[in-house]
Amino acid sequence: KKTKDIYFFLHERMLLETNLIKDFYINKNKSKKNQRKYFSETILSVDNIKKNIQTKSFLLKQRNKTIIVKASNQQIKFNRLFVVRKNNTMAILQGDTKSSFYTIIYKEKYLIILHKDLIESFFIQAFIFNNLDKNLFKFIKQTPTSKIIKLVL
Repeated sequence: KKTKDIYFFLHERMLLETNLIKDFYINKNKSKKNQRKYFSETILSVDNIKKNIQTKSFLLKQRNKTIIVKASNQQIKFNRLFVVRKNNTMAILQGDTKSSFYTIIYKEKYLIILHKDLIESFFIQAFIFNNLDKNLFKFIKQTPTSKIIKLVL
């Protein structure tokens, strides 16, 4: 018998909480080698001519479809780049389909780099892609920075 309603409050600042995102991902294989990578940082600058985006630790080169780790100068190809605009519309740029890393530019505020498994996490699917199992969840309210979701079981 159901006694109380359960709600989830998701806010865009949660995108910066690495451990939180990992907690929203259910890893069926608990071995250490399967701990997945997630990085998020505030965007410092956008060069619309060169299509480059800078954060403290990363340089995203859209034309080359690469992410450069500034500390090591390591270059990583991304699989897909999702650009979430301020009006919540989305653009997608296909990168290297063999890459395990996806990239999200969220409303020109945050650059998010995540392993392919974490793109399937509840938080990313619900908050970024508005993708919920309608048999389990219902969107209750959305603001420019947050969403409230109700468990409907």
